Amino acid sequence: MPTAMADGKHDFYFEASRGDAFYKFFNSAGLSGELLKKLMASDERAQRLNHIYPGDKFKIALDENHNLKKIVFAPLNANPMLISYSKQKFNFVVVNIQPTQDITQSTITINKSLNYDAKKAGIEAKVIKLMVDNFSWELDLRRDLRKGDKFVLAWDGEKTPCAMIYIGDRKTIALFSYKNPAGQKKYYTSEGKTLNDSFNFPPLKNYTRISSGYQKSRYHPTLKVWRSHLG
Repeated sequence: MPTAMADGKHDFYFEASRGDAFYKFFNSAGLSGELLKKLMASDERAQRLNHIYPGDKFKIALDENHNLKKIVFAPLNANPMLISYSKQKFNFVVVNIQPTQDITQSTITINKSLNYDAKKAGIEAKVIKLMVDNFSWELDLRRDLRKGDKFVLAWDGEKTPCAMIYIGDRKTIALFSYKNPAGQKKYYTSEGKTLNDSFNFPPLKNYTRISSGYQKSRYHPTLKVWRSHLG
């Protein structure tokens, strides 16, 4: 059961060997049995942690007070699962991709703004723009984000993420990349839709109506005559 500390801080890495069990990794990170029971009872997806095989990898991240922040479970032959722990609640996201190489991940925790906190986390400007271009169809990135919300980016060796996941108190949005035969990369939900399939925010600000209402008699502003306005 090899373990390592990332950057000398609070990230524990494990790779399962024959006879290993998840609770051993959990205990090795200094976490309690009571918290493990709470994790296992929180969601049926947690039961995947009871079925691990040689080569499966884990990352257990703690905060500065050595409290659990997140668990990244990367099975050798199945989709990765991300488990975050915040405000006494577990949130689960299963990344619906089958990796062909090692998956790494970056986490952005919102304190001020997406742009500020992403730069602080070392995310390049073009990736931040990519996030804004995709998530802004579903989120008002100035009003909807709350302190403590997270964005998780999964990487498979390319310069742009293979998955982008927003985890907030009120919703979770997961986007996964697909490269078409022409080499163009776009992001889709687990249902195979792009977020801009429908407009969730109006293109104009502070308007009440765009044109006059339909009626049988309306004075035409250009022709200067009264005529029907039926659509």
